[in-house]
Amino acid sequence: MIALLIAVTLAAAPRPAPAPPDGTYTYVRLEKGKPVANYVISVRRAGSKIDVKGMLKPDAAQGIGALVESHANVDAATLDLISYHEIEQDGCGAIPIDLVVTGSTARLGGKHVAFPGIAHYLLDDGHSVPFFLPAEVSLWNDARAVSIAPEAGSAHVVEPYPMAVEPERPASVPPNDRYMALHALGAKTNSSGLWYDPQTMIVDEVDTATARWLRKGLP
Repeated sequence: MIALLIAVTLAAAPRPAPAPPDGTYTYVRLEKGKPVANYVISVRRAGSKIDVKGMLKPDAAQGIGALVESHANVDAATLDLISYHEIEQDGCGAIPIDLVVTGSTARLGGKHVAFPGIAHYLLDDGHSVPFFLPAEVSLWNDARAVSIAPEAGSAHVVEPYPMAVEPERPASVPPNDRYMALHALGAKTNSSGLWYDPQTMIVDEVDTATARWLRKGLP
């Protein structure tokens, strides 16, 4: 969000948010220890926004599952979700999903979702890695956010889940990675957790109740 604000004099542009660098990142989705899909995300800063394109493809050996293409815009200064478009192709059909966020309100197709007092939205599409989550939580100072699931047309408030004891570090995770967990407001346990590089804010592994995501190319 490097737009210059002009009042009487030229003001300084806001500092970019501490987010992962531009590039292409690839993850493999595992279920019961077997690869079932690959997810490729492309991140590119363009003026005041971060352009995020994703592609989920079923694993070639499995050959089962939907092909999902997505395109999101994220505010480069605040890391707030601005818009999201998705096309899910399964067989001969294609299902489009569109989401637009304005302040504390989100418009999902013709449906509006509002959470007064909460200004941040997270995407929970079930297809992709929460790539910006560590940077968002850090920048938002652990604030609560709304997790919105476009396919289900639902949303709920989530917050960081303080861990008294960090879970055992998987062998696949670099030694300097940190752990982060989220849960729905009022829940007693974390609903998902991830490991990330604290220097680059890049997500290396995500663990949920049904699947595990691993970033390819880790040392």
